[in-house]
Amino acid sequence: MTRPSNSGPGDLDALSSWERQVLAGIEADLAAGDPCLAQEMSSCVRRSTAEWWPLSARCTVLLFVVLVVLVLVGALVPASWRAVLGLITTIVVVPWILLCAIEHARSD
Repeated sequence: MTRPSNSGPGDLDALSSWERQVLAGIEADLAAGDPCLAQEMSSCVRRSTAEWWPLSARCTVLLFVVLVVLVLVGALVPASWRAVLGLITTIVVVPWILLCAIEHARSD
């Protein structure tokens, strides 16, 4: 099945009449089989980055800065210390990301 080069994902003209008919049948089957899911999918609104990104802007910037510093430190330390640096990074960064995500979820 080919698609016109000027069509976008929301362009209804990109679908043939047969494809629209099949899609309508699928929608009808979904509405009959699981009306709650059908309604949730039909009311689905595209979320902005601020809604789906689990960290606040402040935590994201701080995390980026810390990771850049850790990369620079990793480049400067001897190879034998890189495993220790990786362990320290994991012990610090993973809980930090989780706590920032929890803080962001509570603020909503």
